[in-house]
Amino acid sequence: MEHEHEHEFVLEIPEFEHLSYEVEEGIALVTLKRPEALNALSQSLLEELAEIPELVQQDPEVRAVIFTGEGKAFAAGADLKEIAAIKDPFMGREYALFGQRVFAEIAALPVPTIAAINGYALGGGLELALACDLRVAAKTAKLGLPEWASASSPASEAPNACPASSAGGGPWTSSSPGGTWTRRRPFSSGS
Repeated sequence: MEHEHEHEFVLEIPEFEHLSYEVEEGIALVTLKRPEALNALSQSLLEELAEIPELVQQDPEVRAVIFTGEGKAFAAGADLKEIAAIKDPFMGREYALFGQRVFAEIAALPVPTIAAINGYALGGGLELALACDLRVAAKTAKLGLPEWASASSPASEAPNACPASSAGGGPWTSSSPGGTWTRRRPFSSGS
């Protein structure tokens, strides 16, 4: 009589250069790892992020995903050195649309997603945070869409979901359009 053997599910995780992907107790932790560039979203980092939704969907153990950044930034937006090197407007548009598709795939994940905003979340970095179901920000977090100040438009629908766009501005304050939002100081009875 042959014994049936249960086959253990083994997910092959690719080698990433600019992010890490770890799963522990059903929680996937995705850490952007370009601290020297404030986790700017380079083409190669976006390509790696594009692999995360498929990894999550293939892993039956994953019940939630947390996105965060290494160092003092969640993600400082597009890699401006790469953007400056783009001479063809069509290629620039493709770069923006690719990021938009990546964020849409993250937003469509069937498990809860959380942005653990540990510092700067600017431009595309804020768009990544807004693609998540829940955002938790450190007291020192700075959120912003610098595109607004330069009269260019964000690649996604981010302006519709910005912290200051909610009634009353929520717990965030901004000094100017295109500036950054910072957490308001909590009320103190001594001040």
